[in-house]
Amino acid sequence: MKRILSLFCLGLNVLLLFIAFFNDKVSIPSWMSFVGRTHPMVLHIPIGLAIGLLFFYFLKSKIEKTSFDLILENLLLILSFFAVLSAFAGLVLSFENGYEAATLQNHKYTGVILSILLYALYEFRNFFFSNPLKSKISIFASIGLMLAVGHLGGNITHGEDFLFGPKKEVEANTVFEKFVNSILDKKCKSCHNSQKAKGKLDMSTIEKIKIGGKNGKLWVGGDTLNSHLLKRAYLDLEDKKHMPPKGKPQLTEIELNVLKNWIKEGANYETKLSDIKPNSFFYTLKGETKSENVKVYNFSAVSEGQLEKYNSPFCTIAPIASGSPALKVNFFVSSKFDPKTLQDLSNLSEQIVSLNLSKMPVDDGVFSEIAKFKNLEYLNLNQTNITGKGIEQLKSCKNLEGLALANTKLNFGELKKVLSMPSLKKVFLWETHFNPAQQAELKKSKMDIEFGYVPDESEILKLNAPILVNESSVLDKNAKVQFKHSLQNVEIRYTLDGSVPDSSKSLIYKEPLSIKNYGQVSVLATKEGWLASNVKNYYFFKSDIKAKTAQLNLPADPKYVGNGNETLIDGKQGDPINFKDKNWLGFRENNFEGEFVFEKPTKINGLTLSYAEKTDAYIMPPVSVDIWVKIGGKPFEHFKKIDVPQLTKLTISGTKGLDVKIDKENIEALKIVASPLKKLPNWHPGKGDKGWLFVDEVFFY
Repeated sequence: MKRILSLFCLGLNVLLLFIAFFNDKVSIPSWMSFVGRTHPMVLHIPIGLAIGLLFFYFLKSKIEKTSFDLILENLLLILSFFAVLSAFAGLVLSFENGYEAATLQNHKYTGVILSILLYALYEFRNFFFSNPLKSKISIFASIGLMLAVGHLGGNITHGEDFLFGPKKEVEANTVFEKFVNSILDKKCKSCHNSQKAKGKLDMSTIEKIKIGGKNGKLWVGGDTLNSHLLKRAYLDLEDKKHMPPKGKPQLTEIELNVLKNWIKEGANYETKLSDIKPNSFFYTLKGETKSENVKVYNFSAVSEGQLEKYNSPFCTIAPIASGSPALKVNFFVSSKFDPKTLQDLSNLSEQIVSLNLSKMPVDDGVFSEIAKFKNLEYLNLNQTNITGKGIEQLKSCKNLEGLALANTKLNFGELKKVLSMPSLKKVFLWETHFNPAQQAELKKSKMDIEFGYVPDESEILKLNAPILVNESSVLDKNAKVQFKHSLQNVEIRYTLDGSVPDSSKSLIYKEPLSIKNYGQVSVLATKEGWLASNVKNYYFFKSDIKAKTAQLNLPADPKYVGNGNETLIDGKQGDPINFKDKNWLGFRENNFEGEFVFEKPTKINGLTLSYAEKTDAYIMPPVSVDIWVKIGGKPFEHFKKIDVPQLTKLTISGTKGLDVKIDKENIEALKIVASPLKKLPNWHPGKGDKGWLFVDEVFFY
């Protein structure tokens, strides 16, 4: 058995030499990629055995010679066996792209030499271990070479001088370094560094991060929908394009939220922690930058059990820093705001020091509730309906330092009632419509008044795109589409036919728009002296008729089952980035086949099938849609078939709709069959593979 194992090691070492020196003439079959990826696991075994050999040698004087020689022989053979296996797996792995050539070559050759040396120690052990001097030289030379191989391997995986280089401490004084780069360090840079640039992506420096990889830049500032990093992170874990890859430490929900909000806020690498604005996602996080800066409070902390009673998806309450009794409160989604929640928070009035009500539907009546929070230090009322009447009640908040009142109809006289507060240090008044004389008067106060950025007259800046006011793209029966812009005197131009709006000729938005059933609205913002904004496309759905029940005749893919049948008629749209969202049903092997039953025989003018389009994730429009109707108690009859135009290039992801005219009376039930694309076209990176069809809703009108 030993002889067979020895010959195996000899044969594999010969093969190692051949592959190492003639690798440009060698092709590794794809099925062997699994062997290569065992390298990080197998390499630890010879390291452990080498350390065991060292300790075993120093126990030589306490072991009978015959036993020592037998154990040494077996230990050297096993060490040689696992060393050659590790080296062979590493050579196979080296054929994958993304490694820096020079470092890889050094690691490869030293690994082969180490494997051959360990095999020689076994075969010629009687020579190498014939006296104490030769034994020590052999063992320490092997361990020294193993350290060198490990050092070079560490450089590939973790960056240059990983093993022997000093730990680099970089003071995080920017939002990127503190919150974003720390995530990239932990979850991305082991595969994307100067020595191992998978996908030609090197994250070792900010300059290289900005360049991106073979798929382009990692993110688009202000555009989470089209940022490559987020697209990859939100793919299914089983998808080969998901990042980090399966088996590697995954991004947590908190880390994803940090990355998403940093991109949403412009992906600015230079923003300092000290410059974070109160309306930023990172404002309440920056208190955790250094523990020694965390303020000490003399009130008691609230138990986790108590906090759980108040936390919800639309209101979060959490400590401002680890171990601090002080709490920060953030409200989300204006349509879900419940005034009672704010009233109930008075039970935590002693502990709450930060309150964010930005964009919530509150008016001047809110001041009486806020006045109950006696230890409040920061208050955000940006983009609310306040005018300032009753604002003087905030004087009971003796510790109030920051007050954000941007984009409100704040009355100048009412504001002056609180400017005398001794504690108040900074007030944010962007877009508050104060005239130059009023602004000048406010600037004379001792506190820091922030009116936002005022561009130089010679500068030509680009406008942000119009903001959609509607919380959902699914409209109620009489609901209309509303847009706004954060700047004054901005014209919003729009089209309803799918064409690109023109900055001078397209219709001007003056009042909310009516959508009949399904439609696309394309908008851009224009203003004299400014560059027009980018065009944004929105898709809206309206339903006058609700089916009583929905039934899937063929099952969705097990990974994308949504909320079952209810997914089709619950009026909830799926997230166009996250296809794990429970509002999506995914089909690949099966057609989508759904039956819809109505409360009574009904006239149906048409229907809209809401589906997803995300070409880089193989999610495509349906190939065709068949409609069947049931009338007068008879079996289903085929009504019409629609062939859906197919895509000819990669597109921006989003939710789309297929509008089908029906115009038929007394329909008792209706059946829809939609076919996923069976074979991706030649222009697609996944050509030949099956496409996905994702459906989230069927609307009737």
